Amino acid sequence: MKIRLLYSNELQQAADLSDLVFGKPGQPSMGKSFPALFHPGVSHSYGAFTDEGELVAFMGLAPDVMRIGEARLNVFSIGSVCTHPDFRGQNLASTLLAECMDHARRSGASLVFVSGGRSLYRRAGCYDFGRVHYAMLDSGSAAALLQPDTEEWSISPMRPEDTFGISAILSGASPAYEQGPGQLLTLLGSSAIATAR
Repeated sequence: MKIRLLYSNELQQAADLSDLVFGKPGQPSMGKSFPALFHPGVSHSYGAFTDEGELVAFMGLAPDVMRIGEARLNVFSIGSVCTHPDFRGQNLASTLLAECMDHARRSGASLVFVSGGRSLYRRAGCYDFGRVHYAMLDSGSAAALLQPDTEEWSISPMRPEDTFGISAILSGASPAYEQGPGQLLTLLGSSAIATAR
């Protein structure tokens, strides 16, 4: 088994493996849901390959810059961690995680974010940080949103001309991930995270 950085032209193969492991009927491809991991370009993600070159395990690694007040932190996020069912139990995820952590250190990252509390992450020294909040848009809250505009806020469909305004609002938040209008449009064009559950 060979563990190495993925080439840009192998990211579709990684998305296909992720779809095989996580996909549900009617769900968009993980490639569409997580463009930071699967969009062609410079890859930071790692994979385990058979001697024949087949990708059998994947760990997505996406770089970001997080801004907290005046401070800027180089960070990575790990996602779409998956192993083909026929190759589980071979310690591939642990090996990939070690490679990703080494990659983050070599890159000068201050933090690596993972989601979930699997023993894989605990053994690597990861610990819980922060909270996750969920919100649901049901018929009652949707009806309330459709009420006439108030002085406090208004709702309208997004238009392409709104891109710079939305980018400015997001860039004013602290803490926040730094992103330009192009990255914002890529995220807005992806599918909702809720579809991946």
